[in-house]
Amino acid sequence: MNISKHTFNLFFWITFLLYCIFCAFNICNYKDLHKAIFGFSILFVLELIHRINTRDFEDFILKTGIILLFLAPSPPVIIKKYFYHYHGVSIIRPATIVYVENERNSHWSRLEYKDYSSSKFVRITGLVQYEKGSSIYICQTLECKSRIVEEYKDSVRYPLINKFAFLDDTTFYTYHDFSLVKPDLVYYQVGYNVLYNAVCDTSAITDSTALLSFTDVVGKGQTVKYSVKGYPSIPDTFLIYRNINENIDSKWHVCAPEVNTPENRAKISDYGYIFHYDVCSKQEIESQCPRIKDYVEQYKKRNQ
Repeated sequence: MNISKHTFNLFFWITFLLYCIFCAFNICNYKDLHKAIFGFSILFVLELIHRINTRDFEDFILKTGIILLFLAPSPPVIIKKYFYHYHGVSIIRPATIVYVENERNSHWSRLEYKDYSSSKFVRITGLVQYEKGSSIYICQTLECKSRIVEEYKDSVRYPLINKFAFLDDTTFYTYHDFSLVKPDLVYYQVGYNVLYNAVCDTSAITDSTALLSFTDVVGKGQTVKYSVKGYPSIPDTFLIYRNINENIDSKWHVCAPEVNTPENRAKISDYGYIFHYDVCSKQEIESQCPRIKDYVEQYKKRNQ
């Protein structure tokens, strides 16, 4: 069976291009892609017979190398990582592995993880054998439809991640720092936490529950119940915050005792900001990034 050289070249390079795109953007399961490449390799064998008969081996060695490369189990990860660095912004989160399925005769594992922000299980494929209950850091792209998920490995920066951090291509940013760089993206992905000083009414304590009172940024008086059980001495003031993007979180949160210090409370006038454990005055944040103040003003209008 003779195959036109131009026809074969056309099919070969189209398949090669589609394979790269599918692997890079995680569109298909890599096993399905390998089946497709295996089917295409049958055509390749026929082409080999034709080349031997005609003694025409131009560009044949290159194609042979590509076929062997993409029939191996690991290159999709290499391709995916190559493209991954150009996907723009990604968010890094700690996660716990809740399910592991090791693929037979390969180095791959199919994992399901759950991070702090979601109860849904998301599948990730890795090259390392994991165990159920293992803690990992995952990195998910935000600016492409496929939302590629990879494991994030940078032990030096792990303490800076807390609940989440960001990558812009390969540049690492904390929640605080990235808010000043891309405030719009941060608002829609994780929001901003506005912080207040709340007065603790110790006379109202019943069953270890105190009433925390304060005026929010809208100008409304707020009262929040809070359990002070375990406090050796109850402070007069607590730091309390809420996300101004209600689609992310609409609950009030009281800061941990290690954050509720006199130094941090002194930074708050009528309100301030908190980025994980980093407390900032409103003057510090809004002078560096007025766009964040715009979101506070929008929050006021929605809640007046």
